[in-house]
Amino acid sequence: MNNIHFLSLYQPQEWVLGIDLLFWYYYTQNFQQVILKDQYILALKYREINTNKKTSKFLSKEIYPSWAIISHHYEQLIKQSIEIMPLACVAGFAELPDSINFYEKETLLHHFSEYLLQ
Repeated sequence: MNNIHFLSLYQPQEWVLGIDLLFWYYYTQNFQQVILKDQYILALKYREINTNKKTSKFLSKEIYPSWAIISHHYEQLIKQSIEIMPLACVAGFAELPDSINFYEKETLLHHFSEYLLQ
């Protein structure tokens, strides 16, 4: 990602980054401070799993280890990023939908951050 950003700065006639990719680049650069300062802890999380595939009535819970972010900077970063996030970042889809649906910005940022931390 750093190489692509470098090329877009110093070879603008060949590399032009879209506003969505620039947003994710700057977000990861800011989120990097959370990781470098070790502002996360080991946590136990749970999720519901379907134990009976024929009916969805029987759910059980599975506990698994994960990481939890405990940074004041992270919460500020999420709030600031929600305001400046372009719609191109929340409009993605795997298959062509009947109508355009946008993802929720805050949920998308939390998911991206947690996945990056993992």
